[in-house]
Amino acid sequence: MSKFLNELSAFVGISESYVDKMNVKHYTTDNTKRSFLSSLGYDCTSASNIKGELKTEIENLWLNGVDYTTSFFSSEGIKVALYLPENQINFPATFCFYCDNKLVEGFTIIPSKYTIRETKIINRKRFVKFIIPIRVKLSPDYYTLNVKVNDLSFSSFVIIAPDSAYLPPIIDNGKKVLGLSCQLYGLQSKHNLGIGDFGDLKRLIELSAKYGCDLIGVNPLGAMYSQSTNDVSPYRTLSREYLNYVYLDLQSIPDFVDSERVQKFIHTDKTKRTISKLKSSKFVDYRGVFKLKLAILKLMYEYFVSNHIKKNTGAGERFARFKETEGAGLMNLCTFEAILNHQPKYWKNWDGNLSDISSDEVRNFIKKHKREIDFYAYTHWLCHDQLIELSRLAKRKMKLGLYIDIPVGAASDGVEVWQDKALFADGVDIGTPPDTIRPRGQTWGLTPPSPLGLKKSHYAVFVDLLKKNMQYAGAIRIDHSFSLMRLFWVSQNDGGAYVDYDFHDMTAIVCLESYKNKCLVVGEDLGNIPPGFAGVMKRHNIFSNKVLYRSKPRGNNFLSDSLYPYHSLCQVGTHDQATSCGFWIGEDIRVNNECHLYPKNSQYIDNLKKRERERRDFFEIFMKTNSFYKHNEKSFLCNMDGKLPPKYGEYPFNIYGSQTPSAIFLCNLVDVYGMTEMQNAPGTVDEYPNWRVKLPVPVDDMAHQGDLKNFLHTLKRYR
Repeated sequence: MSKFLNELSAFVGISESYVDKMNVKHYTTDNTKRSFLSSLGYDCTSASNIKGELKTEIENLWLNGVDYTTSFFSSEGIKVALYLPENQINFPATFCFYCDNKLVEGFTIIPSKYTIRETKIINRKRFVKFIIPIRVKLSPDYYTLNVKVNDLSFSSFVIIAPDSAYLPPIIDNGKKVLGLSCQLYGLQSKHNLGIGDFGDLKRLIELSAKYGCDLIGVNPLGAMYSQSTNDVSPYRTLSREYLNYVYLDLQSIPDFVDSERVQKFIHTDKTKRTISKLKSSKFVDYRGVFKLKLAILKLMYEYFVSNHIKKNTGAGERFARFKETEGAGLMNLCTFEAILNHQPKYWKNWDGNLSDISSDEVRNFIKKHKREIDFYAYTHWLCHDQLIELSRLAKRKMKLGLYIDIPVGAASDGVEVWQDKALFADGVDIGTPPDTIRPRGQTWGLTPPSPLGLKKSHYAVFVDLLKKNMQYAGAIRIDHSFSLMRLFWVSQNDGGAYVDYDFHDMTAIVCLESYKNKCLVVGEDLGNIPPGFAGVMKRHNIFSNKVLYRSKPRGNNFLSDSLYPYHSLCQVGTHDQATSCGFWIGEDIRVNNECHLYPKNSQYIDNLKKRERERRDFFEIFMKTNSFYKHNEKSFLCNMDGKLPPKYGEYPFNIYGSQTPSAIFLCNLVDVYGMTEMQNAPGTVDEYPNWRVKLPVPVDDMAHQGDLKNFLHTLKRYR
């Protein structure tokens, strides 16, 4: 069995082994291979069945006549594999390239004039493989290649990508940029309803631009489950393509202002008490905010139907165009959200065949609940309009604009897997192997796509994901960008292993979408870096993500300009790590210990000792680089034990980061206000209030309170 098991595993991308961050080599077990293959729909119950599955996959490729998908960068020669029955090789083969259904190039060759590269017997018929060089010039874009030989017709998807991801003029000219990042949910203001919203983001864009920022980053903004309580991760949402209506600035929407029913609802004593409670709560109460906003949005929708849809106004027409443009993707999400009002959260537990998007039950549900489904389309239309306006505002006032974060994978209980189950590995999770920072390893509640499935489907889901997010962004961050090359799959019963993706295809798509959308790309590359990964990213100008806490070669200290290449984004920490002041007092270590993330107490002690050394290292760096603020080195010396954060403890970390050679330095709003609380403790759900920590200073007070202006002006001097 092992021979065919190994061959089928290799064919679909399952890696034989990997080396972890401790330089230990791990081999993928047969049980893990079988588990992964089974999750992709292969029959692995016997050696003969595995052999049959492998034979079918290989023969299907040959019978397809051309590869499912191929990719080329502009500087590369284009070569296409052609698979033909031997009795057809003397007939003319016509190659036609189409872009947006229009013929752009075509030519004809005689296959037999080229060298036969391989042969195969399929159904007692001899097939041959050629590699055909393509002499025509194709500009960067997506193409459909149609090949016709005698009475045979084949089709392939061809990606032609620019050699480089897009670089905006300010970066192309070698300038340095200062940016600010925030967790949108944590913003407080007089006008919001208990969670930061797009109105708060608008004011923050205007303020940060005024104080010298050219980039503003936000957490992922994907649509969430309205009944969420503890699991509210913005990296695990119903959809990564459509926006979360909980972030809507309702008060700025005409349907809110003009609806008498909305105004009456808002001004009742009960609603006023609810709003006061949501705004004053220590942490964001997602479920409470969703309940309130949904109640208001439903009243707004009723007003919109009566005054715009039925009267066919301009607003009604824009909404209709939005639905038509978005098509099946939007319809699927809205149907999914509507079903969630009647069924359990996880689609696998839905009644009857509702878990099957193509079933009669789903079609009947759509017919029965048209108004409910249309309501959710309305909420996503409002979100789209507001974020487009914010994007335009940010690009007018900043050199780069919004910096949008794209999560690494599709949530197992979300719409992406429900609507395209055949593409995803059922019952498998994405995560990371154990390391010194996360000794238990990680699983993220995300379902990985099939590498071969992506190729067969022409990477449609990945292309759409990039397009949908880049339309709002001047820059994007690809979370765990190693996913372009490989993902660590975790099977509940059979362990984990890396699965390889076509790095060339994935990178080509990133570069092409970056070019089409004029959007800079940052690849988050923290963790177990695959061999060869960094060189490819550098070659294509996909920015590295450098983090001060993690930028430390073995045996050396943190001080090294070579760790921060110009084509990188530098930041002190991320949403998964401690703030500057929190790092000094070991808040992340304390939280990890209290959440029982260290399997052994010795690991907790070792991390405390390591942090003690890191405090000394950073103090020396701040001295060497003159990074202290108002000569507060004495405060650092007095607090070298890490029991309390030094006065202005947030400044030196960020001043030092601002001095690095990285083109972009991104400071975090939580550092501006000296916060110590972590936004997220990876590996926890119930143990810690992840993604709910509020900022202590309302956005309304930031302009006259002075901390933001002083902090950004200080950092700007070093940029």
